[in-house]
Amino acid sequence: MPKKNEKLSRSARKWLAAIANAMLCVVLVGCGAAGTAPTVPAAGEVKVDGQPLANVNVTFTPSAGRSATAQTDGDGKFTLSTFAEGDGAVEGTHKVTFSISTADVPMPGTPEAESYVPPSLPFPEKYKGLDTTDLKVTLPSGGDTAIAIDLTTE
Repeated sequence: MPKKNEKLSRSARKWLAAIANAMLCVVLVGCGAAGTAPTVPAAGEVKVDGQPLANVNVTFTPSAGRSATAQTDGDGKFTLSTFAEGDGAVEGTHKVTFSISTADVPMPGTPEAESYVPPSLPFPEKYKGLDTTDLKVTLPSGGDTAIAIDLTTE
């Protein structure tokens, strides 16, 4: 007949085996970096009425998979990132949207918030959302580092 300590020992071994198996599954599956979709180089320039569109967020959204984002610099230039900084976007056709940074929006309830007036959009409003944008860019298997996006306010 087994002793009480042996039963606890068997039970403890079962729990340790279950925990070790769970940890092994986590290690084998990982955090997703090894299983990410391949990206292609993607960079370009955005203009509105012939002028650089500076300091806006650009998002390329594929029909399936993760979106790529970037912020334009002072000259309207951008380099997309999907999984890592500057790694590009997944190959295929993307809907393109734009947004402005909300970093300067004051905290609600503060004196600054009472007098805050949001800035006007520096691009046509239809480009704010996936449902309203008609702008699409197709990235080939080799990527595209000369994407030229020319928007008009008319």
